[in-house]
Amino acid sequence: MIAIMRNQQDMLQAARLLPFQDDTTLWIADKTGSLDEVKNDVGVVGNSKGRYVYAIFCDQSKDLGEQVDNRATLAVARISRLIYDHFLK
Repeated sequence: MIAIMRNQQDMLQAARLLPFQDDTTLWIADKTGSLDEVKNDVGVVGNSKGRYVYAIFCDQSKDLGEQVDNRATLAVARISRLIYDHFLK
């Protein structure tokens, strides 16, 4: 299952702000989901230091749509980076 999720191509949510260029051992296996007012991302992040499982759900966003600068999409990315910095930095 993780191998399948690692092939997911959407880099706009949880993967967006992770430092892949600075950490060549960093990987993400995730599944995104979205509707107009909902942006979700769940998965596993790992590197040479370890790994963690996360689930980030943003609901009732006032910023509707699928644009790349959607506020809920950016919130998922920022939360993901905070989790990474806490566990694997």
